[in-house]
Amino acid sequence: MINQQTEEVFHEVYFDGRVYIADSLARFALFARDLRTGELGEMDPHLLDLAFEVQQRAGADEPLILTHGFRSSSRSVRGGAANSHHLYGQALDITHHRLGPRGLHEIAASIGRGGLSRYSSFIHIDTGATRTW
Repeated sequence: MINQQTEEVFHEVYFDGRVYIADSLARFALFARDLRTGELGEMDPHLLDLAFEVQQRAGADEPLILTHGFRSSSRSVRGGAANSHHLYGQALDITHHRLGPRGLHEIAASIGRGGLSRYSSFIHIDTGATRTW
């Protein structure tokens, strides 16, 4: 995964088949930090599982692009939900160079779990209840 704003890359094993790897999850939290405040939040490892599944279905040779990850509670976002999953490290906004939001949304919808929405330049995925908007 590539952070669209910083061009940082997250390309790590975060799960060894038995347990989630704490150091790798900590590096993902840094990668997905709120860039406006610098605040890090603990990221839900199941969110990485969901992103991994989207990545595999999209084609493992092309990275997902992170547009937004964790969001600090001290920062409001126009149009953002007051109790957004971004505040709890349970949501990512992502896109894909080749597929774009439309194609990526179709792939994420086929997985059938978590929250999902499509915007003009990215999709939102989260580990909340299965729903779309």
